[in-house]
This record gives sequence, structure tokens and C-alpha cells, in this order.
Amino acid sequence: MSAFFATVRKILGIKHQTSAALAKRTNGVIERQIKALNQSLKIYSGPEADGKQIESILPLIELSLRASANSDTKLSPFFILHG
Repeated sequence: MSAFFATVRKILGIKHQTSAALAKRTNGVIERQIKALNQSLKIYSGPEADGKQIESILPLIELSLRASANSDTKLSPFFILHG
């Protein structure tokens, strides 16, 4: 686990759980989310971004990830949880 991911995990209040290395179903889902998080951070934070700016950007990115529909199921995580 990288230091960056550990910091993001702390800010968002995420509990890190390890999974089996060959658990493709769970690893694939989380890897896509991490990739989307990294892409969003590149878009929304510039070279002048510091820790406090990233803390204000992360909730917006988290909201966008929760509201985005899955390409296969066409359902968002928010819709799955709240209907």
C-alpha cells in the first residue's frame, strides 16, 4: 500500500482490507475505482495543490465516483445502496 493511498484512505475514512491476490472479482472492481480516483486527482488538482486543497477536492471526487453508473450494469453505487 502506497503512502499516498494511506493518506487518501485516512482522509476519506476508509478501512483497508486485504484480499486474496487472485480474487479477480474484488480486485478488479477496486482497481477500477483507484484508477478513476487517480485520473480525477490529475484533472482537479494542479501543480500548486497542497494537502489542504486535496482534502477539499477528495469529497467531490468521491461523490462523482458514487454517482457514476457502471458500464456493465448501468447502475451507480448510490442507486444500488439507496434504490
